[in-house]
Amino acid sequence: MDTLTTKIIVKSATGDAVEFDAKICELCDLINNMPDKSQPLTTDISTELLNLIKQFAEKHSYDKKSMTYEFPTISNSIKANISDKSFELLKDHIVEGSISETAKRLAPLINAADVLRFRKLYTTLNIILVTLLHIEESEKGVKEFMDNHNLKEDEDFSAEKINQAIQENNELFELVVARFAKNVEELDRIQGVTD
Repeated sequence: MDTLTTKIIVKSATGDAVEFDAKICELCDLINNMPDKSQPLTTDISTELLNLIKQFAEKHSYDKKSMTYEFPTISNSIKANISDKSFELLKDHIVEGSISETAKRLAPLINAADVLRFRKLYTTLNIILVTLLHIEESEKGVKEFMDNHNLKEDEDFSAEKINQAIQENNELFELVVARFAKNVEELDRIQGVTD
């Protein structure tokens, strides 16, 4: 990055300029790879979303190490799986117990994070969605999941059978989780988040 550049201008789809601290380059690959950072980056992202992305970066003081999340998820509570700062900023976009409504609200922000290649925000948003699918390994946890998602039990689809399937396929689940975790770790390593 040019040492004289202290601010980065990103233009919204409507031409509004949103000013970021130059540290945004450390978070967004698209901005980091701009050949001339003194020139504005024009995007198809709305002003509202650019401002939300700026707020996310500022809330974390442009420090990717503070943009933490748990994967695999440790709870069906979003707050337990993402940093307090992330939760505080994003809580109004979350509809507890409704993955479809939450996904609808977060989709434009997920797309914007992907366009800018802001991986820590992108992953945080996906952890929110994954958390809504988290099932505690117990009949009670399965029943809570079913209640939260308005799923009705019948002879082929019961909390007991789902819990049994989870337990019987735990090895496969652990393998899938380990592979995804490896991909997340690799992404963090590429971005210089981990040692």
